[in-house]
Amino acid sequence: MKSPHSEFLGWDHYAREYARRLEAANAVGHPEWVELPASRREAKGAGMYFTGKPCKNGHISPRYSMGCCRACQMGQ
Repeated sequence: MKSPHSEFLGWDHYAREYARRLEAANAVGHPEWVELPASRREAKGAGMYFTGKPCKNGHISPRYSMGCCRACQMGQ
């Protein structure tokens, strides 16, 4: 049986991910987005999360729990 817990990747991994998300948020002028959860799982279906990665249409924007990004939802 597979463990329900994910493997710990080390503190350096999490620091690099945070720095990458912060850089992406600053690049689009919204450093506050880094305070959002980093994944859909962390958001637990209660709002938005910010991965810092572009969506399939190239937007770097927070995503809703349903998966689409805010820019796509707004029709940009």
